[in-house]
Amino acid sequence: MKVVLLVYLLAQIMFLTPEAQGQCDPPLWNGKLGNNWNLPGILPNSKPKFNLTIKKLDKNYRYRPGKRHNIKVQMANFNSTERMLGFFLTLEPISDQPENCMCSFNVSCGLGRFNRPRRTKLGPKLPENCDQLIFADNRKSTKVSFSVVWIAPTCGGVTMRATIRSKKRKIYSDDDDIEPQYQLLTKVLYAGSG
Repeated sequence: MKVVLLVYLLAQIMFLTPEAQGQCDPPLWNGKLGNNWNLPGILPNSKPKFNLTIKKLDKNYRYRPGKRHNIKVQMANFNSTERMLGFFLTLEPISDQPENCMCSFNVSCGLGRFNRPRRTKLGPKLPENCDQLIFADNRKSTKVSFSVVWIAPTCGGVTMRATIRSKKRKIYSDDDDIEPQYQLLTKVLYAGSG
């Protein structure tokens, strides 16, 4: 039953046209799923292929409310042959806010927004009327990193997720079932003191 449902959902996704997608939907890519880690925590020398880094966090790794943060999606191993053709970053609310959070489910805080980048042919782009998604889809030219700017919300929690499309046509994203220390393409962020 699960296999039939999965095949049905994949068939629906594969035949969606860009017009059928919502304005804030990420791009649809065909490709095999890749593993960012080879058996994380089991193989002693296992290293990730890609990672997501956020600059200008406070000393407790919390975002600075209302401030600009530099975000980088990059190869973790620059000697690897697995380069990036594209990526997308999404902002999602955290459903289980800590009890001391003054807002519930980010209703009053929002998720922040990605800064609209300068128009570049191969650089990141924001869809029209959507600032919780940013993407780059180069198709031919590969890169080792992409940088964007995120303006943090004034309070609350945000989950930032990166999905990467590699030169080998594999799609990399974090599996929510693996331990948090191995989820290098997903960041769960809370507001700091400023």
